[in-house]
Amino acid sequence: VQQQNESLKKLNENLEHMVEERTHTLKMSQDILEKLPISVLGVDCEGRMIITNERLREEFPAFAYQLPGTELKEVVPDAGAEVFERSLSGERVDDDVFEWEGAKVRMQVEPLEYSGVLRGGILIMSKLVD
Repeated sequence: VQQQNESLKKLNENLEHMVEERTHTLKMSQDILEKLPISVLGVDCEGRMIITNERLREEFPAFAYQLPGTELKEVVPDAGAEVFERSLSGERVDDDVFEWEGAKVRMQVEPLEYSGVLRGGILIMSKLVD
């Protein structure tokens, strides 16, 4: 019994160490995303915003006070929501520029898949200069 307890104690210590490492890696990943010098937004398949970064919130103030779970179509114009939806459906989108608050905005969408299942998309947004 004592040997089993020691074995369980060692397994528990290893598990705690693994959790600490994964937590550190996740935090670093979040910090890297937050500080990227491009405007990035993560959206799930249902069109709900999951995560934004600092640059997006600065460049597009409409995102500054949105909570995770807010639908993208509640924030961007219909044309922007359409770019996202068409891109996720696998359609080639050549007209990824739309007007928003007096500016031309380009939205690039990179679908996110896990084990062949579509989970959402990464949106990269930028204001175009004439």
